[in-house]
Amino acid sequence: MKLETVLDIVEPGAAWFWIRRQYLPDGPVCPTCGQIVTGDRALEAFARMDRTYCKCCGSNSPARAFVRQLRGTEWQPEEYCKLMLLHLCGLHPSYIAKLLGKSGQCVRDMLHRVEVLDQMIPLETGL
Repeated sequence: MKLETVLDIVEPGAAWFWIRRQYLPDGPVCPTCGQIVTGDRALEAFARMDRTYCKCCGSNSPARAFVRQLRGTEWQPEEYCKLMLLHLCGLHPSYIAKLLGKSGQCVRDMLHRVEVLDQMIPLETGL
């Protein structure tokens, strides 16, 4: 099976589900106040990757902002999962960049971000 075929399998919904399960097992934590977001409508919005409202502080943030690895970037969940798959395969960042259609610097920056942030939360390899 070609690597490109495997990458085509990664779809946005499944990628977002894995990211949520991996990095936010107790639920979304507000990037502004640090409280766990509750409320059915807020959780449904978060699951859809919509803007999510925190009733503790009143902030309304994009769902990606709740995941520190994606906060402040243009990376989509499926791109992030593909990056992690390719990185775990031991591929060079420049080759990963070519496969993902990103610049080499962009890939190296995200890998550095992942390395720093994942030291706090160990990465499960079971995708």
